[in-house]
Amino acid sequence: MHVLLTGASSGIGESLAIEMAKLGFDLTLVARRKEKLEAVAAKCAGVKTFIYTQDLSDLDGIDALLEKAREAHGPIDILVNNAGVQIVGRTEEIDFDDAQWLLNIDVLAPFKLTSRVLPEMIARKTGTIVDIASLAGLCPVPGMYYYNAAKAALGAASESLRPEVKRHNIHVLTVYPGPVKTPMADRALDHYEKDPLMGMPVGDSVKLAKLILKGIRKKRARIIYPFFYSLSRWFPIVARWIVDFVSPIPESKKADGAAKSEPGV
Repeated sequence: MHVLLTGASSGIGESLAIEMAKLGFDLTLVARRKEKLEAVAAKCAGVKTFIYTQDLSDLDGIDALLEKAREAHGPIDILVNNAGVQIVGRTEEIDFDDAQWLLNIDVLAPFKLTSRVLPEMIARKTGTIVDIASLAGLCPVPGMYYYNAAKAALGAASESLRPEVKRHNIHVLTVYPGPVKTPMADRALDHYEKDPLMGMPVGDSVKLAKLILKGIRKKRARIIYPFFYSLSRWFPIVARWIVDFVSPIPESKKADGAAKSEPGV
């Protein structure tokens, strides 16, 4: 079973790689940082692991990535669109070039990967696509204008694809992580004067990885984790009210009259 996993160098992606290795999957691990990928691959001993360094904002490189992955392990049975970056800040201060970079990685790269892999899955009448969206796509929060939009787009696309391809025996799982302890999440918190989580539950990447594997096995439609945040799907009006009236605004990053943005990694 060949899994192509993007954003495999840290956080949720790293935990997924390790848990998938325990099940004996052949892994293609994709991220920008080779040394990080090598460290993750070392934790996946006992399975065939192919690492590929790729900045997914370069959409033209995706076809080469897929070609090399197939050469290493054959057809892709499970595609996990996990790679994501985050920009936290006041919208008027964010450089639009940074925004385009985010949208390429968070939206267009998973769209292109899916568009390339899906026809092969349909032809074989089997396959799984896992899209790691975000709670921010269900319940957008201030200070993440582009990230909210990107994850809403990925989530909506994923949800719409599921019933479309079910007749071909293809499973689509949409994952909405809420706050989960990862390096990217830690960096995001640094942009606020007070804790934007306000004591709300924070999840663990290893537990989420295990839930995702269970979701694949049981062909679940979606996962929202921590489960507490399912309230944002079932009671969207209440969730929207809380966010609008309680969520803090990121600190201004203006210096010398110039707006600056700080992209995630």
